[in-house]
Amino acid sequence: MNFNEIFLFPFEKIKKDSDIIIYGMGNVGKCFYNQITSIKYCNIIATADKAANGYKEFRYNVIRPEQIQDYIYDYIVIAVASAGSARKIQNELTSIYNVPKEKIIFTPNRKVQVCLSNTDLTNWLNSVDVMKNELRVFWLTRVGNVNYFANIVECIHKLKAEHEKKKIEEIKRYFKDYLYTDDSVKNKIVILRIMYMSDCFDAELMELFVKCIFQLDNYESRIWMVYDLSIIEGNEQNCRYQNYYIDKRKLMDENVSHYYNMEVDSKKKSDNNRIAIVSFTLGNERSSHNALIVPYANEMARQGREVTIFPMDLLRYRYGECFIQPLVPLEQIAENFEWIHEELFIPCVKIVYNQGESIKERICNLINCLIEYNPYVVYDFCGEYSFLSPIICQRFYTVALPIRGYASSACFDVYMCRDKQICMKENEYYHSIDTEKMVEALVCTYPQQSKEKYKRQDFNIDKNAFVITTVGERLRKEVTAEFVDCVCVFLKEHEDACWILVGEKINNYIYEYYYELLQNEQIIEWGFEKNLQEFYAICDIYWNPNRMGAGGSIVTAMRCGLPIVTTDTPSDVLPRLGVENTINGDYNDCRKYVEELYNNRKLYKEKSQLMQERMKISSVKEYVGKLLEVGEEGKNNLCL
Repeated sequence: MNFNEIFLFPFEKIKKDSDIIIYGMGNVGKCFYNQITSIKYCNIIATADKAANGYKEFRYNVIRPEQIQDYIYDYIVIAVASAGSARKIQNELTSIYNVPKEKIIFTPNRKVQVCLSNTDLTNWLNSVDVMKNELRVFWLTRVGNVNYFANIVECIHKLKAEHEKKKIEEIKRYFKDYLYTDDSVKNKIVILRIMYMSDCFDAELMELFVKCIFQLDNYESRIWMVYDLSIIEGNEQNCRYQNYYIDKRKLMDENVSHYYNMEVDSKKKSDNNRIAIVSFTLGNERSSHNALIVPYANEMARQGREVTIFPMDLLRYRYGECFIQPLVPLEQIAENFEWIHEELFIPCVKIVYNQGESIKERICNLINCLIEYNPYVVYDFCGEYSFLSPIICQRFYTVALPIRGYASSACFDVYMCRDKQICMKENEYYHSIDTEKMVEALVCTYPQQSKEKYKRQDFNIDKNAFVITTVGERLRKEVTAEFVDCVCVFLKEHEDACWILVGEKINNYIYEYYYELLQNEQIIEWGFEKNLQEFYAICDIYWNPNRMGAGGSIVTAMRCGLPIVTTDTPSDVLPRLGVENTINGDYNDCRKYVEELYNNRKLYKEKSQLMQERMKISSVKEYVGKLLEVGEEGKNNLCL
């Protein structure tokens, strides 16, 4: 859900006091639920979601779709943002669960602004006193919810969309000057958040943000702010300054030492067969952590190791818990998905779910459980969320597996980089990884398994259309105005082409400047897609913006034979794709390549076959073999 908007419930289509089921408990479903319960408009007899078991500790009474037939209701309200996803759900409800069409309600993307500050951007820029007063009101009334300043953010977004570069630079300078004069650390963090939400964040602001976190005396808030730091760095690669990773590592070191005695004589010497995998999360099925952990843990167990997974689960946000609402409040915990884990992992893979109410209790619980388990190696899958790595690495031989990028704030003995040359080049600047600690291994995952077959006619897509797709959970940030403009030029020149955006939050710039393409479905909001391998069967090419992530979605597209259109900017997928198969240029050069693929069927087939061949370079078994080899080396060295 965008920071200044909520999804409006379809009141006009549903009679007051009706009995309803809300289908979908993501952001839209929760918006609908809160609106209805706050005014008691109608009776929510249940909510439905395919991931119902993941909500077992929540208040929503979530059922699985097949349980709908057990209820008597007047309407089922589809609560998703994407019209494409809604069509798919409607088809399932009528064809599989026998729900009458007239009882299914869906209204596409109706968003309204709420909880805005009373002053506009002009007032802020004309008077520092006005800004300070608004901050004072904010702390009194909003309990840290920065959405209060959404109108300020919206004004800045509008200026950016209108390409008012000079004005944007003046605004950034104004806010930066203010940040250097205000003595309140919390005020500074609010202004920094506003700048980030306005897409005005840069390396100077990132450095100020890190300094502010160091000044906080509340360590629960510090840990939440380090989490925000990781979110920002993942979305804004060019905001990293030279000492960013070193400073963040110091922050994590201080945070952990506040909660746990860091003193230790040496690493644990373990003459056993035990492997520990530490993950940041093990709940959200969309997470790249899961996409890597599941096949690797299973393969390690198949190769004779005793494997136990320790989901970190430090952060379980409740409203008002931190002085400012986190960028991505976490609600779900790994234990809620135990039923899914039983399906994903082979029986001999164990999971130790983190216990404790407070952050301190959960930190101590995880470390104590690791010490009791006493593994000979810890594989850290947390990436930039390795908040406990300073203490884990002191006690155990630790191998870090990056989730994204080629630099790291984690502590480790070995860093398994995808490409050593890129890693070395990045670290000439960031100095976050010693060359001696780098080991190169090309990441590989199993293909997704699905019995479902996607057909274009099921989604009202013409069989002869040229279908472009871009997939990612951070599309609002990564699909920039420049990238959108370039893709939309191609769409306007080719009426038989369409662009499917797979992800829940696409850039507002598309709504403002290309709404007609959304209306005629040349641009399609798809929402989250679980079965990417089947989805790619209805696509022709994958067009990728300059970004670090999305490696998982791209390698799946390659496995399906989709030509990948991307620049040679360093990214997670570059080692797998090969720099020779990228575009040495900008987005306009990418558009010319798309034009070639559109016009030249022979070239298209060659590139499609090449993508599939590139996916045969390595296997999960080979990659896991390398991981185990590195772990054994550490074990042997510790025992010397």
